[in-house]
Amino acid sequence: MIPTKLDFRVWSYYDKKYLPPEFKGSEIYINAFGHIGYTNPKNDNPCLPQDELEIELFTGFKDKNLAKIYEGDIVRFGKDEEIYRFVISFKNGCFNAIDEKECNIIPITLFRHSEHYTILGNIHENPELLESLEN
Repeated sequence: MIPTKLDFRVWSYYDKKYLPPEFKGSEIYINAFGHIGYTNPKNDNPCLPQDELEIELFTGFKDKNLAKIYEGDIVRFGKDEEIYRFVISFKNGCFNAIDEKECNIIPITLFRHSEHYTILGNIHENPELLESLEN
């Protein structure tokens, strides 16, 4: 299946939260210059400080609970006794699962079976999960 619409979320470092996908009846978008804004014919939407926003793309994968996995998510992968935790990142044109403790970088396309991974949180709202990865 070829996606017809780019799926992403936007983290606001200023507000310390993800921007809502819709605001006052308009949708969030990214223009040709990479600027983020809201579509709104009345033009009464808020000014978005571009340097304080981070775009996180949807990987095209879902976890065992059918939750979408985005760039920046911290994911638990494994079955039985083999359990690993990774941060999802987009580098060199590919989504990767990065295990910072072991310095492993694995393309997530190798993880074909969604029943083996679960989203634990993300790098913004759950930074404590990153600390436990480094120990």
